[in-house]
Amino acid sequence: MLRLDKFTHNHPIFYHAKHALFGYLKEIVYQITGNRDKVKKIKERIFKQQKAIYSEYLSNRKILDIGCGRGDFLSKICREYNSTGIGIDISWGMLNFAKSNNPGVYIMSDSGNIPFKDKSFDAVVLKGVLHHLPTEIRLKTLKEAERLSKESILIEEPCCFENRILKLISRLYWKIEDHGYYYGSEKDWAEIIGEGIIETILGEGFVRYVMFIKKCK
Repeated sequence: MLRLDKFTHNHPIFYHAKHALFGYLKEIVYQITGNRDKVKKIKERIFKQQKAIYSEYLSNRKILDIGCGRGDFLSKICREYNSTGIGIDISWGMLNFAKSNNPGVYIMSDSGNIPFKDKSFDAVVLKGVLHHLPTEIRLKTLKEAERLSKESILIEEPCCFENRILKLISRLYWKIEDHGYYYGSEKDWAEIIGEGIIETILGEGFVRYVMFIKKCK
């Protein structure tokens, strides 16, 4: 069976178009429900918190971006925060796009078996990656991130509601929109990530987002 996420992640143009389409549809929902201004304020608050996190934990660092995709985020962090980085991804399509459009070092690699020595990086980034991975690979990827990072791991994920019915609805939406393997609430993700979480950014209402900073030993 063809998985939509695998197809779009091998074709960056479709990936970008898909997210643009769903972004447009969500804006319509915000407008119809009268939540547009509220969503805007929540996103602005998250954006400010993100900038503070990036400045503290990614500035002037050597970074590994696991599941770097098109390389947009890694390129931006290196450019704006005076950092250096390497991006890895399993998708040849995404890596080809990254190499052509975002100058940097990009390597094809399985996230559960990354070819670098222990503590090779100051920080590791997992930006919207874990929900695309089956359980076994998801856990291996987190272990690899801990093995490779000297200081911290930054994890960003979609975040379900805690309410059981709303959780089912949000999971159904993401299955249609993104077709990943797993979608959890803040508590679900915190349990998977384990000990060492030192900072959290959490969305609210229609903005289903969570970021964790995990301290490495």
